[in-house]
Amino acid sequence: MDVPALHNSMSTDAVAVAALGQVHAPPVPPPQAGSPQVRPPPTAPGHFFARASEVEVSGGNFLTASRDIHYHTVRIGGGNEAGDRGTLKKRSSVSASTVAGSSSIGKAAHGDIILDPMSNYCESEIYMNQLSRQNRGFPLYDPSPQRNMPAEYKKKGICIGDVGRISPDGFFDFFFNIFLPAEHPVNDNDVPAGFSPLAPYTRKEVSFKTIRPGAFVASPSITKPGDMHDPANEHPFHCVGPTGALLVLPQGSLIEKLENSERIRKYAERNAESWYKYVNGPRGRHLVNGSLYVVTGCEKTQSGVIATFHTTIAGREFPLRFRERVDPKSEPIYGFIGDGTALSSYFIAPLENDKRLCNQTVFIHGFTRLITWARQTGMSRQAEFEFRLAGI
Repeated sequence: MDVPALHNSMSTDAVAVAALGQVHAPPVPPPQAGSPQVRPPPTAPGHFFARASEVEVSGGNFLTASRDIHYHTVRIGGGNEAGDRGTLKKRSSVSASTVAGSSSIGKAAHGDIILDPMSNYCESEIYMNQLSRQNRGFPLYDPSPQRNMPAEYKKKGICIGDVGRISPDGFFDFFFNIFLPAEHPVNDNDVPAGFSPLAPYTRKEVSFKTIRPGAFVASPSITKPGDMHDPANEHPFHCVGPTGALLVLPQGSLIEKLENSERIRKYAERNAESWYKYVNGPRGRHLVNGSLYVVTGCEKTQSGVIATFHTTIAGREFPLRFRERVDPKSEPIYGFIGDGTALSSYFIAPLENDKRLCNQTVFIHGFTRLITWARQTGMSRQAEFEFRLAGI
């Protein structure tokens, strides 16, 4: 797979500063049944910057966190939905066996938080909950660029330096890129007030890793006997209830990560306040504090297949077979064959000049900051609650 070009043109000077210390965000707590929301950080105001000119934090309780933090929150969504997401995603209606009921949450023997088998959850909730624990990054259920984005953005998809949110439906809601000028086609002159881009990073500050074709990422409840490179057109998986998620990458993938994140961190400290005002004002998202992300890495592919299941019977075993049909004269078709327990879908990038784009972002890496306000001083303070998205 060719290495895709990055959004920004690299400068020739290296930036010699220390890399951001690695901080692992713990597993994402599962959402309540029927709701995509995730528990907010304990000091985050419920409607930060919604329409406020004065916001007060009672008692001045500012949260600080070191690299050993074990707070169980990675926010998903937090506002109005964007318009047409425009994925080239095909869905097969293989209904999951779920029964509405209690929304309580349990724990597995190994300590993972699990979804209540007696409650209903949408596919994106199950998928993000299950694969966020696999140390690969934060999983996007909808990896395709939204159709309403500029053409230049859609060619490459999510890139290092993108600022946005993760929607409840599992797509990345892009706002702007910090390495590009306001007039760049990707930013399209729609940026925060006073925006000034950060100087481009160099290529030697970015690490690359290629994932082989046929690789997959699965929750512990799904295993694959044998080699995924079996020449047969069907590849069996063994599934155990009540809950699981699976991503298969027929063409493999490419991971790119900015190893030197210190400049982004300092830049975010200086500008996070204006970012929230812009997103909650002109962009109308009404995000709560801590739900705006800066991307420092991503994993992209040309196509992929997703399966999720959530049954009412813990320990139930069933097969799930991945099938691929590749015809040089037509678009590849992928899917899963099962007994009706799992829901599956596949996505594939469009062709450009007879070459398939690599713009489907299946995992992202990044960080966020909390901001707190005090009426007494009239100044904002940024809490040191920075973490990388799961798996970094």
